[in-house]
Amino acid sequence: MSSSLPVIDLGGAAAPPTQAVVEQVAAAAEEFGFFQVVNHGIGAQQIEELWRATRAFFAQSTSEKRQIERTIANSRGYYDKELTKNARDLKEVLDIAHVPFPELGSDDPRNFHNVDGQNQWPALSGFREPVLDYLGACNNLSLWLLQAFCRGLGEHADHLRDEFGVDHTSFLRMNHYPLTDLLSESEARRSLRWATWRCIITVIPERSRCCSKTMSAACRSHMATSGSTWSRSQMRWSSTPAT
Repeated sequence: MSSSLPVIDLGGAAAPPTQAVVEQVAAAAEEFGFFQVVNHGIGAQQIEELWRATRAFFAQSTSEKRQIERTIANSRGYYDKELTKNARDLKEVLDIAHVPFPELGSDDPRNFHNVDGQNQWPALSGFREPVLDYLGACNNLSLWLLQAFCRGLGEHADHLRDEFGVDHTSFLRMNHYPLTDLLSESEARRSLRWATWRCIITVIPERSRCCSKTMSAACRSHMATSGSTWSRSQMRWSSTPAT
């Protein structure tokens, strides 16, 4: 096995994956389980605008952020009591679901998700637009990569396309890791609860790179793309099939 991280040029990811790209993706997924992609089609300005929106949201006071706190009935929104392996994870998050019809209002039933609830948007000027733009870019990139994986497994490029209809439950997660715990001792004790996590493709932009991960019955792969530098914030877009 080579010790060098595979770097795959997607050529802008506009035209369908070439056979050469398919073979590189399949080989990297089988041998390494992760790889880096360049020329992936998500613009540097799109990434920077999303970072700006992320910083603006988490810079708000706790009371402002909790105006859109997620609930048992609605898993979309802000949360500051996350767990990892049933232990407190000292971070705060904002989850925004895939928006199949961005031209429609957030309260339009066609933008609701039966499993995951509906989006809650902060009252921040200029926040919603870059988030929707980035969600769309990640959706396009993930569907493009899905084609490459299907072909790499010997299937037709659109073999899994029907599983990702307009009502798929993909979402964007914004993470912030503060230097000190945001919760009081009593709040922290009450925060323990069970949690599950599932996805097919995850796109994680960092300050130095963007990472992607795909997991399926046939293969697992991490894919890194070019992005901006690491900070104490993180963004994750996870793609899951329609239910």
